[in-house]
Amino acid sequence: MCAVVDEQKALLTEKQQLEDELEALRPYLAGLQRWREVVTKATALRERLELGSPLRQRLDEEVTDAIMENFATRQLKALLDWERFKAEVDTIEDEITAEENRRRNKFHQIKEKYEQALGRLTPQRMVQATFDPKDPEQSYQVLYQGVLQKLKTWLTEQREVAQRALNEFEYLIRERGIKVNQERDNAQQVLRDLQEAECWLNQELIQNLEEFQRYCDNLLQIYKQLQKVQESLAHKRAQKEPPTDEESKLLKVLTIQRRSLEEIRRQFPSEEIKIDDLFDWLKGLYRKGHIEIEVRKRD
Repeated sequence: MCAVVDEQKALLTEKQQLEDELEALRPYLAGLQRWREVVTKATALRERLELGSPLRQRLDEEVTDAIMENFATRQLKALLDWERFKAEVDTIEDEITAEENRRRNKFHQIKEKYEQALGRLTPQRMVQATFDPKDPEQSYQVLYQGVLQKLKTWLTEQREVAQRALNEFEYLIRERGIKVNQERDNAQQVLRDLQEAECWLNQELIQNLEEFQRYCDNLLQIYKQLQKVQESLAHKRAQKEPPTDEESKLLKVLTIQRRSLEEIRRQFPSEEIKIDDLFDWLKGLYRKGHIEIEVRKRD
């Protein structure tokens, strides 16, 4: 009986010792969990930083290297030092976040300046580009490429408009005999200016914001000249010359509805009209700006 009691006392003593040891280890176990959090955050922060970044170098020296040195010196007791290193990691995280915000704000300010310059030329001024703190250089490349494509598209559209205007003036001179030589020359000059501007456009120009803004100022002046050319073209296209007596008779029977030659000829029942004369009158009215002519194949 005594042996059983002694054994029970021994077990209770051993249990108490184990509990004491476990209680003594509890801060170390908690420290181990905290260390995992500190190391995980430090690793994530390091991945957010560029190679050669001063903050990355500081993170390596003041955190990573210091942790290794601390564990080598204090060994198990180093598990209790997590708070000091967590504070250092948190401080660096705040600095990284502040730097990222500063660079992001700067990026968006620059982006807005590009969009403002584009907005003077086209309502489609927005450029699809966002700031990536992991690769800021690529962020700017995406911005420059977006601006470049916007301008290329705009220049192509304006060049096509100028070319159509030039063709229209050539047509008015050739087919309708309207004196628009000066207007044609103006259209030709605008077209040359746009072609020259296209030759100057490249990413190197885009990357220099001040040079880009001056370039857009020049494009705006060309665009204003193109608008004047279009206004002049609309005015000259609507210009009409007085018809002859025969042309006036024909003009009176025409309406805004489409008419065939047979229908037009039936409007003159008491007159014998030759088809060649009718064509001459139609051609005269067309050249003088009174009518539009459409031609289609019979079914």
